[in-house]
Amino acid sequence: LSIKMPALLTVAKDSCVPRMPSIKSIRDSADKPLLIWNAVDLDADPEQIGKNGSPTRVIRTFTPEITKNCQTIDGDLGEQVQALRQLIGAILP
Repeated sequence: LSIKMPALLTVAKDSCVPRMPSIKSIRDSADKPLLIWNAVDLDADPEQIGKNGSPTRVIRTFTPEITKNCQTIDGDLGEQVQALRQLIGAILP
């Protein structure tokens, strides 16, 4: 694949749907080599790829506190809609 820069490439989410491998293909894959490419293999400038080439700098990482607030709305559809409107009205100004 060759393209002039700058370029924008997009891929539709349905274009790469994984499929279940067959038992035969799983067995056959055990004997195949696993290719790992690096910058030299790709003829890429190491300063333009990976951590060094990324314009993004991570300042900190953290695991957010998980809080769950769940409420069940009973009734027929009209009653559920009305109750939902009241809940949203109480949250929004």
